[in-house]
Amino acid sequence: MMAMDQERFQKAMALRDSGREEGAIRELRAMAREAIEPVEKAVYMYGEAVCLLRLGRFEEARRCNRQAIAICPSNEIQSRVDLNEVFLCWEERKFQKCLDMLNRMLKDYSALLCTPDFRDLYEQVQFRRGILLTEFSRPREARPLLEEGLSFDLDAEDKAKLLYYLGLAFFNLGDKKQAKARFLEALQGRNDDDASILARYYLGVIYSEEGAYGKALQEFERVEPHASRASIENEKIYGWLARTYRLTGNSSEAERCEKLARK
Repeated sequence: MMAMDQERFQKAMALRDSGREEGAIRELRAMAREAIEPVEKAVYMYGEAVCLLRLGRFEEARRCNRQAIAICPSNEIQSRVDLNEVFLCWEERKFQKCLDMLNRMLKDYSALLCTPDFRDLYEQVQFRRGILLTEFSRPREARPLLEEGLSFDLDAEDKAKLLYYLGLAFFNLGDKKQAKARFLEALQGRNDDDASILARYYLGVIYSEEGAYGKALQEFERVEPHASRASIENEKIYGWLARTYRLTGNSSEAERCEKLARK
C-alpha cells in the first residue's frame, strides 16, 4: 500500500468539492512534488486533472492525465484516467466516443470494477452508458442499466438525471405508466434544470394522451420559457401547446402557439 497522507489529500478534495479548485490544485501539486512513490504522485496528478476539467481547462487536464499514466501505468491509475477522459469528451459533446470508451472500460477493467475500491468507477460507467444508450435510441439496452442505477450512490443531481432517462427509456418503449412514475420522481424537490424541463415536457405529452388536458397544459406552460435551453424544438413545445389549448377551448392561445410552432 502507498504511504499516502490521507488527511491532507481529503482536505484537498474538500477544497475541490466546495468549488475552490484553484486551492485544491495548489495543494495537489505540492503533494505531488513531495511524493516519493510513483503511484502516490500519479494519484495527485489525476486529482489535479479532475480540478482542471471542472475549470474547463481541458488541455491542461489531458496533460496531467498523460503524466499520471507515464509515472504509473497501472490499471488502477489508467482506469481513473480513462473515466476522466470520458468526462472531457462528454463536455466536448463527443458522445459516440464516450460510449465507445465506456464499453471498452467495462471489458478492459472487468475484474477491477468488481472490487469495492472501484465501485464508484463501475457506477459511473454504467450510469453514463445508460444515458448514452437512451440518447442513441437504444432504450431496450439502456433500461436495465438505468434500473440498476437506482441502487447507486449518486448525488441529487445525478439521481434526478437517472430518473429522467429511465422515464425516457420507458416512454420510448411504450410503457407510459412507468415513464410517468419516473418523471414524477425526477421532479421531486428539483428546480427548473434541464432534466426537470425535459421530464415536464414528456409528462405533458403523457397527460395530453390520457386526456388530462389541464395537467398537460400546466406542464407545457412551465416548460415554455425554458424550452430552448433544454433543446426542445419550437415545433414540439408550441405544437403541443397549440393542440392542448384547442382541446381546452382557448382558440386565441392556440393560434398564437401555432404561429410560433412554424418559426
